Amino acid sequence: MSHPPTNGTPEQPLKVGVIGLGWAGQQHLDAYSRAPGVELIALAGLEQELRGELQEQHGIPHAFA
Repeated sequence: MSHPPTNGTPEQPLKVGVIGLGWAGQQHLDAYSRAPGVELIALAGLEQELRGELQEQHGIPHAFA
């Protein structure tokens, strides 16, 4: 089965959720928010205040404890 050539960007975005709000999670959030073809759709972490800040900062529609 052959696939048609692409320009390197998928037709639909890669939907991503990040679990964890520590240093590594925040690095992933920053990288995903800058990556073309990626849509941040969910965030999970126990720190309620930080979770809300990151959700707002990155425009993430869903957040979970």
